[in-house]
Amino acid sequence: MTDPTCFICMEHATSTNPYIEQVCNCKGSLQLHAACYANLRNRHSTCPTCKTPYPTRDGLKIKTYIDSAGYIHYYTYIVDENIPHGSYIIRYPHGAIQTHRRYEHGAPVHIGYTWNTHGDLIERYTYLNGQLNSYYYVWGDDGQQVEVRSYSEGRLSGSHYNFDGDYVRIHMYINDRKIKYERYVPTHTLPSWVVVPRPNVSSTSDLL
Repeated sequence: MTDPTCFICMEHATSTNPYIEQVCNCKGSLQLHAACYANLRNRHSTCPTCKTPYPTRDGLKIKTYIDSAGYIHYYTYIVDENIPHGSYIIRYPHGAIQTHRRYEHGAPVHIGYTWNTHGDLIERYTYLNGQLNSYYYVWGDDGQQVEVRSYSEGRLSGSHYNFDGDYVRIHMYINDRKIKYERYVPTHTLPSWVVVPRPNVSSTSDLL
């Protein structure tokens, strides 16, 4: 017996583009990729075959679309589909999750995450009142820390750290403007809130 394929594109699942759970009441072992579901969901609010309404989440409606670069956007909203509310996920064109954020009435809130194409976390950041705030952590594909930025009300403000092996270059920003200040310090002398190992946050979603 051959492995089932997605009934839209007729391709098999991969580790980065798996099948999603069945979203309708069609009989049989139908399989569907996230990207294919996004295209289907944009055209129909119910399954064209069995007429089952496509799922909502926590009473919220679901919006999906594919942007000009091929990235798949998937989010929830209350009434206006242009005002996200709840989870907002962006997937790479091949299906793996790139970004996961939360929104409240159109404004990003709390912690956001970005992963590379292999599912490794590369960015963690925080929003307050719809703007970047506090520390923005960046890791390389190899898991090593690359950068720490400091934001206040959406602007770079405070110390900015660039990691280079055993040393870190520190410079300062005030309201997005870099000031004439720079020094190098050994990495081990920095506080624990600056030197942060990459968290084990998986690029999975409970939206699909």
